[in-house]
Amino acid sequence: MKIGWSSTDITPPRPIKLYGQFYERISQFVRDPLTATALALEGQDARGDASQMIMVSCDLGGSDRHLQKRLREAVKVSLPDLRAENLLLNATHIHTGPYTHESQEQQLLPIIDGILPFKPAPSVSLPPDLMTTRECADFILERLKETVIQAWKNRRPAGVSWALSHAVIGHQRRVVYDDNSAKMYGTTDTEHFLTLEGPSDHGVELLYCWDEGKKLTGVVVNVACPSQVVEGQRYVSADFWDETRKELRKRYGQHIAILPLCAAAGDQSPRDLVRRGRCEPNMHDETGLKELGQRLAGAVAHKFESAQAGIQTNVPLKHTVQELALPLRQVSAGEAAQARKEFESILAQWKSENKPADAELFVKLFAPAGILRRAEEQKKSSTFPIEVHVARIGDIAIATNPFELFIDYGLQIKARSKALQTMTVQLAAGSGGYLPTARAVQGGHYSAIVASGKVGPEGGKMLVEETIKTINSLWE
Repeated sequence: MKIGWSSTDITPPRPIKLYGQFYERISQFVRDPLTATALALEGQDARGDASQMIMVSCDLGGSDRHLQKRLREAVKVSLPDLRAENLLLNATHIHTGPYTHESQEQQLLPIIDGILPFKPAPSVSLPPDLMTTRECADFILERLKETVIQAWKNRRPAGVSWALSHAVIGHQRRVVYDDNSAKMYGTTDTEHFLTLEGPSDHGVELLYCWDEGKKLTGVVVNVACPSQVVEGQRYVSADFWDETRKELRKRYGQHIAILPLCAAAGDQSPRDLVRRGRCEPNMHDETGLKELGQRLAGAVAHKFESAQAGIQTNVPLKHTVQELALPLRQVSAGEAAQARKEFESILAQWKSENKPADAELFVKLFAPAGILRRAEEQKKSSTFPIEVHVARIGDIAIATNPFELFIDYGLQIKARSKALQTMTVQLAAGSGGYLPTARAVQGGHYSAIVASGKVGPEGGKMLVEETIKTINSLWE
């Protein structure tokens, strides 16, 4: 096997609109740099057939299929021996970075477009040197192009080893009450609190990469938690991954690369909703960043010696890419009619109070407008196409999806996989919003409603089955 690494700074040089949340935020400064890291792999599968793969992990809010397509086109001339489909992007899912496509820029407008006859009034004043979304995308594209080309050129004979460590990073963020309703980030200090809706996963899957002299060149870190400790702040930050990188480089050298992979974590966050920050650092500010960075670096360090003793240089590499057409989450005529009534009632009340069309209004309209939008979408297509990557690296499997995938699905894939260790990677090669479980849909609220994602539990089951089928075929 040959492995090549390269990392680059993708921090926008001017103020930007910050990705995420339901209100507009403009960056005021850069707390820490945003990084894109490319891992290039080339080898043979168990049958001796050549295989290749480049994973590019970006400190971004989402995985942009438009940006991925542009990147594949951009590297064609420089890397004629790389098949374009073997290059994919994934996001660490920060909320303190730039948008990279206009479709991301307003979470509500794409849903309401064509339904509402006006746009929201600006909620903040825009600085004259603000980078547009297109400018951010162009800037990042050039940086990604350079780092992908460099990673591919850096390929050298290498060894790998894998390990499972543990660190408490992610927690279930959907709360269930005694009336069986659920709420994302719901309060738990009430007599009506019943339980948390689902599990969490504190496993940290690790893939260590070594040069021929058994010197660490980089490590792949897969953790089931989005990077959203400081998600509401007004500065640019890679969240807890910057602290993780700094700590690991203190221990193992400034040269090492870290490839962060966010596992299935659509219903996870860095916050323990039961303890609510009691007896631990604040998971809304920089103390939380440092705490989680230390925990993740500690998980990598805990398995370092055993990983170094288990280096393998002759391991199979197999990378597959497939297009799946998952069923689009449907709405009935009755649901659409009810949503129309709710939509018009909210709008009429708002107009009667002579309020401006602002972010608060759009939050109120989010759920009914999403149903109306879906009613139109399903007239054109009953499916949602996605790109799925599955790879075998020795005894390790890596399986991607483009969703904020609820953790139950990730655990199902890991449990039924024939691989010794399985890394699930969400928000990769595109974005399809949240993919909730049937239990979450029953509980309702944001992240489980129609407006929150393209695919429902039926599609989640299909994704799991197809992913497991593909993984296990690589061990046959």
